[in-house]
Amino acid sequence: AAEAIAALRQAIADGLGENPEQAATLQQEERLVTGDAQLLGGVPASPGLAIGEVKLRSLALPSFARRAADPGAARADLGRALREVRQKLAEDRARFASAGQPEKAEVFAAHAELLQDTGLRSDAERGITRDGSAPAAWLEVIEGRCEKLRALRNPLLRQRADDLKDVGRRVLFALLGQQPPALVLDRDSVLVCEDLTPSMVSALEPGKIAAIVTASGGASSHAAIIARSMGVPYVAGLGDELARLQEGLEVIVDGERGSVQLQPGADVRQQARARIERSDVTAQHLTAQAQGPARTLDGHPVEVGANIGSARDAALAVAQGCDGVGLLRSEFLFQGRRDAPSVAEQRRQYETIARSLGPSRSLV
Repeated sequence: AAEAIAALRQAIADGLGENPEQAATLQQEERLVTGDAQLLGGVPASPGLAIGEVKLRSLALPSFARRAADPGAARADLGRALREVRQKLAEDRARFASAGQPEKAEVFAAHAELLQDTGLRSDAERGITRDGSAPAAWLEVIEGRCEKLRALRNPLLRQRADDLKDVGRRVLFALLGQQPPALVLDRDSVLVCEDLTPSMVSALEPGKIAAIVTASGGASSHAAIIARSMGVPYVAGLGDELARLQEGLEVIVDGERGSVQLQPGADVRQQARARIERSDVTAQHLTAQAQGPARTLDGHPVEVGANIGSARDAALAVAQGCDGVGLLRSEFLFQGRRDAPSVAEQRRQYETIARSLGPSRSLV
């Protein structure tokens, strides 16, 4: 056993057969550099082009007492808040899973796993023992962990700091007995904020927001994954340039290039609208062609399979021209609930999916 542990430790230190330096280089996210004073450069996080007005969103935290009058009560409050947030995360996950939105459901599943880290609670309780209040002790632990994550070289792991910050914020509001401020947006809104938490972007609805712009974040963040699933343009990583985006300012957000155009003139707006129209026409053309057979240029047929996790996914896959389902993730029947589904319920779900696909499409 000792030899096995030593060998494993050495294998990890050696990079498990990979070149750590090369991997770090490949994973760097490139930020657009522009010499145009009216064009801000960032990281392209979700493709698309949008014209809209800036809506600023602050992630400022509410004030709270720094000291605890009763450490025992403070520890009890922390336990209550953690249970409350875990329950809410389970509800959110189940809600999005049943609505056929697996990307959002998976975010809340990941957040629930973060709260399974018993070290978070034990470290916060030690802070309470040193006379800190529950909110102060909890926030200190979360900020410390986030700082360590952001110091890592791997961009994907650095982005997990956003998830931990998001979960920590939810627990903080639960400790204070408050609800995070609600977002009020419309289809012409460009949401601008320092940092977009995954739970914030999960609350957004397609068609009710034009684009997203943030100072931090990147293409590998959970927020970016959700934005792409909704087809919302997203430019991340603007840094200090975000301060130039004032409430009500008209901008053009190019999520494919990673740029934000400030106060575009009539010609620039017209060109952007023409690009958006061309993109819409192309999408309609591709949708119309989607039902035809997929073949290579030299005539070989290619089967296009969908990866689905709900009846809604099945209907969407058919609408987009799938030839069948390569994988139905059957665990969707069991997620977000305490009791296993009955045989009858499972049968109904599978029959609904099979009917959506029809007799000519395969289902694995």
